Amino acid sequence: MSKSKSDATAGERRYLIYDYLIKNTWEGHTKTFTQIFEYLKNHYDIDEVNAKTFYADLAVLQGNVFGLMLQYDPKNHGYWVQNPMFSRDELRWMVDSIQASKFLTQKKADEITEKIRNWASEEDQIALRRPAFVSNRVRNMNESVVEESTIIYEAISSNRKISFRYFHRTPDRRNPLRYSKAGNRVVVSPFALLWDNGNYYMYGFNSNLKKFMTYRVDRMDAIKLDELGREGIEEYNQKNVTHRKAVVFDMYHGDAHRITLHCHNTIMDAIIDQFGNNNLIAPIDETHFKIMVSVELSPPFYAWVSTFGKKIKIVDPDEAVDGMKKFLQKACEMYEEKGEK
Repeated sequence: MSKSKSDATAGERRYLIYDYLIKNTWEGHTKTFTQIFEYLKNHYDIDEVNAKTFYADLAVLQGNVFGLMLQYDPKNHGYWVQNPMFSRDELRWMVDSIQASKFLTQKKADEITEKIRNWASEEDQIALRRPAFVSNRVRNMNESVVEESTIIYEAISSNRKISFRYFHRTPDRRNPLRYSKAGNRVVVSPFALLWDNGNYYMYGFNSNLKKFMTYRVDRMDAIKLDELGREGIEEYNQKNVTHRKAVVFDMYHGDAHRITLHCHNTIMDAIIDQFGNNNLIAPIDETHFKIMVSVELSPPFYAWVSTFGKKIKIVDPDEAVDGMKKFLQKACEMYEEKGEK
């Protein structure tokens, strides 16, 4: 890209200097006035920069608009940026989060990653090229997830319902997708988009069933804005108050309960990872402790408890204990059956 010196305004020149310093300087790697001047001349044919205009531009860049914090290195007679838009760690976290996401296709994840790399210095751009390896990641095959989630956000902000077709995958190669309601459109009042375990979910009020449900966004097909006025607003506000601290397992919502767990000391890390460290924890004896947590009771919760075998036990309330017993009983009954294998 070439621009004649007569076409370059002071604002454009300052932006080019800003962009150059952001991407090409960091602690221990500075750029001098001469190097900046050569960059502007060689890449943009801007040669009216002199010491006076250069220092005036630096003063503007360090003002309220650009807000650069420049450090001068007297040894190398150059400048470097102390406050880039994002730190190296922040850029890595963003890239790793994007690459780890299940609801993005690899193509879309790579496109977003490339945009993030453009915010980085030349040194960090090289580092950000490495892939993020995530255990057991399965990529979503729906290219439209990002675009269609925009419609959901629009519906939430404008208080509108949406309609869509919802499907589940099947083992039938001829008909790999099974649509709910025989393919008829589902009408839902959306209230929230949630990211859990690498998947994207929408939480909304189903107009036909008259209850709140959670939908995987990558299984929502042909999303469209529907009529104005969402249903379930009062219920959502109340539910949000009573359930906001309850742990939800795999987006499978149930009734919220305050439960007590008796656990073996060896699974303390797993308990903290799942529930955090702000819950009431007390020792029972030398090898066990108890914890009180808020949980929305559901099959995924009972399945999570069962993975620890005898190292964890639901003590109360009775509803949670009975739910665990029924979950285990059904599983045992399946293995006791002598039918098809």
